[in-house]
Amino acid sequence: MALSEFQINFNYNQAISKAQELETAATKLETDAVTEMDSILLAINRNWTGDNANAYRTKCKTEQTNIATIVESIRTVASTIRTMAENIKAAEMRALRIAQAEEAARKAAEEAAAGRAAK
Repeated sequence: MALSEFQINFNYNQAISKAQELETAATKLETDAVTEMDSILLAINRNWTGDNANAYRTKCKTEQTNIATIVESIRTVASTIRTMAENIKAAEMRALRIAQAEEAARKAAEEAAAGRAAK
């Protein structure tokens, strides 16, 4: 049995909501982690010199790049969820319309048969 239009829209809206939650998390991670790392690097540049400082800066930059990659991956997942949700919604709506048309044709056939039987 096909899902109702309400169920289809409900499921679609839930998926879109989850995708938005991922986008929000990615933005927060980017803002909090990557931006904070920039301020840490600035502080290191001003207040710390030597080989250990250089090694720490390199490590921070590597981690900053890793976090940026994770942020981009989260955004890609959110985009994929949106695309899949749209595709699934369209397919379910087509299935619903087909089921409705078949049900209408069945009822029409039953009514026609009942009309012939009554004559």
